[in-house]
Amino acid sequence: MRLDVSESPENKYQLAIKRREELMVAARAAVSDDPEKSGALEALYAQAEPFATITENHNFYIDQRGNSVMRLPILEIGARLVGHGRIAEINDVFHLDLDGIKAAFSGTDQKSLVLERKAEMGKWAKIVPVPTIGEPPDPEESAGD
Repeated sequence: MRLDVSESPENKYQLAIKRREELMVAARAAVSDDPEKSGALEALYAQAEPFATITENHNFYIDQRGNSVMRLPILEIGARLVGHGRIAEINDVFHLDLDGIKAAFSGTDQKSLVLERKAEMGKWAKIVPVPTIGEPPDPEESAGD
């Protein structure tokens, strides 16, 4: 709600569409002298185009919308567990699975479990993944594609 106009979801969506169209213009220009490649590009684009909207909106409609619907009820569960002394902070509820929540409501203190899971999350957050798995592709070979 506090985002300026340039950060609005609709503006970002329109910018993504514009960028996709610019990339298609460039791709079409790159293969314009080769009818076979041009035809293949158009065929692939025609197959992908109906899914572009789904891809561009996927995070909101599939992931974030479901998360947002459940966030307030889960925070209420967290508040109740804090009230019963089973967890230390409301947001600690996000470190429990369904069994942990049930156990907390049944009287089991979950503070140590939450601390273990926070520590594990902290450990994994420090790990930087390798750039590739296996032998990286030869940049010279892929440059001509």
